[in-house]
Amino acid sequence: MRPVLAAAAAVLVVGVACTSSAAQSAADPAVVADVRKLAAEMERVHPNLFHSVSRAEFSSAVEDVVARLPELERDQLLVELMRIVAMTGERDGHLGLFPLVSHARPLHLLPIRVWAFPEGLYVLASPERPDLVGTQIVAIEGRPVDEVAALVRPVVTRDNESSLILRLPEFMITGEILHGLGIAPDAARVQITVEHANGERIDATLATLAGPAHWNLIEDVWAPPAPPTARTPLWLHNQHRTQWFATLDRGRAVYAVYSHATEPTGAFAASLLARARKPKVRRVIVDVRLNGGGDNTSYSPALRSRTVRWGRIILLTGRVTFSAGGNFAAEVEAFTRARIVGEAAGGSPHNYGDSEQVELAALGWTVYVPTRYAEVLGRSDERVAIDPDVPVQVGVADHFAGRDPVLAKAVAMR
Repeated sequence: MRPVLAAAAAVLVVGVACTSSAAQSAADPAVVADVRKLAAEMERVHPNLFHSVSRAEFSSAVEDVVARLPELERDQLLVELMRIVAMTGERDGHLGLFPLVSHARPLHLLPIRVWAFPEGLYVLASPERPDLVGTQIVAIEGRPVDEVAALVRPVVTRDNESSLILRLPEFMITGEILHGLGIAPDAARVQITVEHANGERIDATLATLAGPAHWNLIEDVWAPPAPPTARTPLWLHNQHRTQWFATLDRGRAVYAVYSHATEPTGAFAASLLARARKPKVRRVIVDVRLNGGGDNTSYSPALRSRTVRWGRIILLTGRVTFSAGGNFAAEVEAFTRARIVGEAAGGSPHNYGDSEQVELAALGWTVYVPTRYAEVLGRSDERVAIDPDVPVQVGVADHFAGRDPVLAKAVAMR
């Protein structure tokens, strides 16, 4: 299953600046047709659309939006459609109307990269305003950030709480969403209030960028960027390599990074076995914290490796571990003696995936709808998340100091 946002990385089109939009006309049959098309296509394509919401509730929500079209501005309609899409609940992270995909009429985001730490929401990259890097966002358009998060949360699709934690910041800096929810007066410019480490607060008004332009500016919208003033922690090295190794703890630990389930793992598994057989090796650490998915048929050789099945395996997972990456984590947990360290995986053990695009021509938006249910374990698993045996989080001080407490914990385990 490929992550539904992967295609955005290749998009070269820069969207035009967004503007405030007028209410949709009830007489515009194309808009009504788009709303009804979305509902019909979700029912047709999704293998089990009503797994968490009743057909009656779904239909009522659609009819309510159709009835209110005369009073809804374009951005208000956007958030209402997002709300309908998100009604399906957990295990549906491949379903969505996402800010960063290539819409015919792109959505617009603030030109910053934000990440949710246990301490709050922080700016990790800001090419146009480097002075904002390292600051905590405490308010958006004067509203406390927690209040904004509560308003945005219902329009975000997810597999579980961990994937919601990953995605929520992206939706919180999307101009059209903020405008449609009544948080920002304008989708094109948004004011944020940030707090420096010394307690000083400043207001910064930023112009939003079209999704593809934002992608090109920030480069990687999934992994946290390397800290600007410290050595890059090992887990953030080689982010464009799908599989790589390092030796840690004076040769006693093999560190195997599996960041994308997009390439065959036969050679990777063979190398893992060869390294694990060395006399000094006491543990193998497999890191899938940045594995956002790909093809869940590509990793079977790695799972068949005797090292993975019977060795002293420690699996590192996190909020980015999704789709095929989450399936891999589920299989490792089910079929090996691995201990899991880090955050709960962002992907459910079993989930809906392999999305099909639904184009809303009049509105200019693209919605992704899953086509199949991936039950990789061959049996029922009611969990929506793979929880770690040893929960460890990276705090904001850890990040900016270049520390990785998750890997440090794994290396120290006996």
